[in-house]
Amino acid sequence: MASYAYWSLPMPVVAARGANISLNSILSLGFGSPPWTTGWLEADSSATIYNYAPSLPFSYWDPNAAAVGEWFVSNGATAFDSWTYANFANVSFTAGNAMGEYQHLDVTLSGPSNNPTGYIYYSFATVDPHVLSPTAGLGEPTAADIVASAYRFNAYYGNIPNTNDCHHIAEDVAAAAGATFPYRSANDTNPSANVDGGFWRVVYRGNVNGGVSNWHTLVQPGDIVRMHWDAAHGDGPHTTTILAVNPDGSMIVYDNGYYIGNSSYTGVHTVTYDQRTVAADITIYRLTSDGLYLSQGDDAGDAIPGTLFSDKLITGIGNDTSNGGRGNDVFQDAGGTNNFDGGGGRDKLIVNANFSATTTFTHSGTTWSIGGTGFSDTVRNIEVVQFNDRSVALQEDAHADFSGDGTSDIAFFNSAAGAVSFYEINPLGGYTWHNIGGVSTGYTPLAGDLNGDGIDDILWFNGTSVSAYLTNPAGGYAWRSIGSVSAGYT
Repeated sequence: MASYAYWSLPMPVVAARGANISLNSILSLGFGSPPWTTGWLEADSSATIYNYAPSLPFSYWDPNAAAVGEWFVSNGATAFDSWTYANFANVSFTAGNAMGEYQHLDVTLSGPSNNPTGYIYYSFATVDPHVLSPTAGLGEPTAADIVASAYRFNAYYGNIPNTNDCHHIAEDVAAAAGATFPYRSANDTNPSANVDGGFWRVVYRGNVNGGVSNWHTLVQPGDIVRMHWDAAHGDGPHTTTILAVNPDGSMIVYDNGYYIGNSSYTGVHTVTYDQRTVAADITIYRLTSDGLYLSQGDDAGDAIPGTLFSDKLITGIGNDTSNGGRGNDVFQDAGGTNNFDGGGGRDKLIVNANFSATTTFTHSGTTWSIGGTGFSDTVRNIEVVQFNDRSVALQEDAHADFSGDGTSDIAFFNSAAGAVSFYEINPLGGYTWHNIGGVSTGYTPLAGDLNGDGIDDILWFNGTSVSAYLTNPAGGYAWRSIGSVSAGYT
């Protein structure tokens, strides 16, 4: 039986109703151009494209000009079809204006083409350019971006009659801000089934965190809340986007619960929803504070692709392949036999194990093989491996940040004199010289953040012993002994 990972594309389709956009352009929005070099869409992979009949009961952002998006292949509409990478240039999408993520794309991950064993199911939202945030796709979105997106929707579309698309409305608002919402986020009676994903994290689950009845005290502007009405107020699901929390405990929200007479519409309005909901059924989503776009595998063998953003890529216990994108990515190894490629940026691999005498490091060129109890990894283009008790730099970082200002500096090592120093680069031009210190002959330096303070340090290795300089941005260092290693290890 094939396994599925259910994700959302990192960026929405940005197109007005009736506009045509190629499949390559859609994927390039979130994964880069060209996005295929990381290997997750190789020539033997395929994409299955699904259309939905216009007769389905959608609601639309413009009910007077309603249209469902459709896939086309070589100018002919297709309902169900599979296309290899070589055919992607022939595939395009004509945008509709339905609310929510109804179209989707399946990417084959593993197994033969006639009997795949693994897929990523990518859903996506379609966003009109008029409501797209000017900062969407430019990095980590903020709570202010979510709030501004809701007001932008409200101003552009006005009050639209709607009774049942609350969750899709929140998804579209988030997508337009550059923060596509996790696909599995709509369970209204079991918050534990709602998952983290993309830039969103669950910060509160009513069935786990005690069922706080006055949950307005827990939310912040920019949060998205999934809830269930109590029996006196309809006994059904609802989702809302929080725009503000008032001193009297009421909240300003954007959703489809704005009433004009006896009819519900989309709109910005003031509510006291926590007085009408089941406390144990509340899920509160909030944008992450670490700036990382999360993609998480399952226990099958997954191929996890990175995005244009800085990513957090978490494997399951299967044998996985994770390929980073352009950003500064964090890979998290849950065990098994895995392949990690950091791609561009300055990347870190987190291993859930202690560094010990049985931990092995071998390398050929820039490819490292790292092994220990419960894990065996092949690693490329990753600068640092973080164990539970310490970090190890895998390669010299030619663009290290020794000053902690977020700008790359230039380090110099005079092997004859045993002296280490660096140029602190001024982005406007010029530099400031800093001397770090000296070291005995026979040691080889490697750079990396060894103590997690965001400032690069220097690891020293002489064939039998390992030590570190924890650098001071103003100059100098604090020396730390790491330990010894048997002869023959590098």
